[in-house]
Amino acid sequence: MAEQPSFSRADAVPGARAAIAAIFAEGFSQWLHYFSRDESRLARAFAHMFVLEDFHCALLDGRVVAMAACTDGRSSVRLEGRELRKHLGIVRGTIARIVLKSEFERSADVTTPDTGSIEFVGTASGFQRRGIAEALLRHLLATMPFSSFVIEVADTNIAALRLYQKLGFEEYRRREHTAKEARSSGVNAIIFLRRPAG
Repeated sequence: MAEQPSFSRADAVPGARAAIAAIFAEGFSQWLHYFSRDESRLARAFAHMFVLEDFHCALLDGRVVAMAACTDGRSSVRLEGRELRKHLGIVRGTIARIVLKSEFERSADVTTPDTGSIEFVGTASGFQRRGIAEALLRHLLATMPFSSFVIEVADTNIAALRLYQKLGFEEYRRREHTAKEARSSGVNAIIFLRRPAG
């Protein structure tokens, strides 16, 4: 990577909410296409949900180019039905609230107080495959007040899985999708990984 990014908590970066929402909409568009195929509309619809003090950004020339959340296991997002309905319409906004709340807002698989949960890792298009997400994750692993970490990844996201394994994460559980879920999401299983202390 030619340029080294700087890192900041999102609540200290002007415009971070919109930048994070854009990265989220790009990265999750294949799972959110039912609600809209317009990434800018998805970004507007979901921008409200990010708890900015839980998100961390990698910046190049002051621009947010990657993001990741890190918490003690509680969710780093809060979905509001009113905002979803405003941007996605009454029917799709209501469905989004019902369907996504349980998936996005569930607590992470954290069993000890010294374990951190990393969520919503993403890099802006045009900045991928440059080591920026890896640099941001290394920053979090080195600076957050946890000795071990957990993360989840779709089995089809091979690049992310390899990155997490490179950083010392090891698979400890899988949640298999039903055939119907796999057809609709394109994901066969969610892989749970842990990076042990030490």
